[in-house]
Amino acid sequence: MISTLISHCHADSEFASRLAADLRAAGAGVVLAPLDRDAGGQGRRAVQAALAQCTEWLVVLSPGAVRSASLGPDVAAVAGRKIPIVAILCQDCEIPAPFRPLEVIDFRTDYAGGLRRLLAKVASTQGRSAASAAGLYVPPGHATTAGPASPVSAKPDEKRFGSADRHQSRAASPPEGMTKATTSTPANHPGRGLRMLGSTLLAISIIGLLGVLVLAGAALDSATGWATLAIGLSIVFFAAFAGTRLLKRGKQTAAVSAQAALAQDARAPVVYLRSFQDDPIAGEGSLSPSMLGGGAIVGGMVALLNMAGGVASEEEQLAEALHALGPVVAVGKPGEKLPQLGAARMYVQDSEWRQVVRGLMSRAGLVVLRAGKTDGLWWEVQTAAEIVSPERIVFLLPYEREQYEQFRSRAATIFRHPLPEYPAGKRRGNAGSVQGIIYFERDWTPHFRQPEGFYQTPKAWLLVFRVMFQPVFEQLGVDVKLPKRSVWKLLMLVVLAPIAALAATIVVMALIGALIRLF
Repeated sequence: MISTLISHCHADSEFASRLAADLRAAGAGVVLAPLDRDAGGQGRRAVQAALAQCTEWLVVLSPGAVRSASLGPDVAAVAGRKIPIVAILCQDCEIPAPFRPLEVIDFRTDYAGGLRRLLAKVASTQGRSAASAAGLYVPPGHATTAGPASPVSAKPDEKRFGSADRHQSRAASPPEGMTKATTSTPANHPGRGLRMLGSTLLAISIIGLLGVLVLAGAALDSATGWATLAIGLSIVFFAAFAGTRLLKRGKQTAAVSAQAALAQDARAPVVYLRSFQDDPIAGEGSLSPSMLGGGAIVGGMVALLNMAGGVASEEEQLAEALHALGPVVAVGKPGEKLPQLGAARMYVQDSEWRQVVRGLMSRAGLVVLRAGKTDGLWWEVQTAAEIVSPERIVFLLPYEREQYEQFRSRAATIFRHPLPEYPAGKRRGNAGSVQGIIYFERDWTPHFRQPEGFYQTPKAWLLVFRVMFQPVFEQLGVDVKLPKRSVWKLLMLVVLAPIAALAATIVVMALIGALIRLF
């Protein structure tokens, strides 16, 4: 079953392709059907089959479309099916009589405004909305209703027309576990159980580590002390690693798709673009050894946890900071079974990603590009410079001075003004791998801003990102208030931490004593 069919004349192919990419980026299943195909050939029969299957028909009106001999028969084929029909005006022309009583959405002078009205219309009438409400994951460019392949997609010489209903490639298939499109996780959802179990194991391991260190320090001169240390650390490290992995998998299983995020949040999205090779770096956590007292043993455990994602990864904290502007979305890496945590992912075919990214940029409230070296990333930089207003573009810089100068030199061929020089002196803050950001004023004047502040919390970089993006928020008219430090929370932490460590010591002593007697 085809969801949305867009009919257009050949002269309007570029407009129709752009419109289809924008609709697919929003989660709609779209098929393009040129009006001026050969009237008696297989292409025409494929169009007629598509008209008989679609659940919504969009007609791009222009002088060429109005003159098309196929328009009348297509109207007759759809008449009586009682499906939504929307006329899309892309050029000045006389509205044909059958479309005058219908809704006409004008794209002639305001593409973005027309797209917003069309998206609202499609969201209210298309079958994918019901699927999203039921919690189904809908990959971009595919119909929401499963069924046999359409005759449209079976023709090898009709690639563009049938691309939306062709079988899913590996890149377009939904990641394992991404079956929910709701922002809250039901009580019986497996992701919730995994998160609870992971959080519990992680908390026990951290408290247990403090207990093991206290116990071993008290008896380290004896063989019992060394045995206590070895056995205790083995148990604690295993529990910590298992807890972190379960916590991460639970969050991945319950992750909301980009389509669901866009459907649930009417604000313009924040589009996060990066090289896929940078995902592992942005997936590391922000736990600090000093939070647990420091030392080589604690440092080794914290490094292991951070490599597994920690409590919250760099990208998770970045996405949380930017959510003040809108839903944060990204194109997912082809073939990954579970999504990277942070920006909500959508999965597209290799042949469509440029159209989808361009469509996302055209409606974005902010485009955040993580600087990189791949050709695909530089195409995104060039495209953003062409179609996105400067105050809505931000670069994340995972670079030290020498690498930044290479990036700056290449960017000079794209932007109106040269990017700023790398700031002198030592950075005054830490935001994971991000050494700074570049944002622009409305006249393309660029600014380099570095992270400020070091925080000893499980989400140590969240506040740093919020502070670093403050000028961007202000330019876009969004008031993001920074949280104040709570004296009471600090006092509670000072009082409860020793009590928790003492309790953990007693529990660990009893456990290790039992193990020693057993072996």
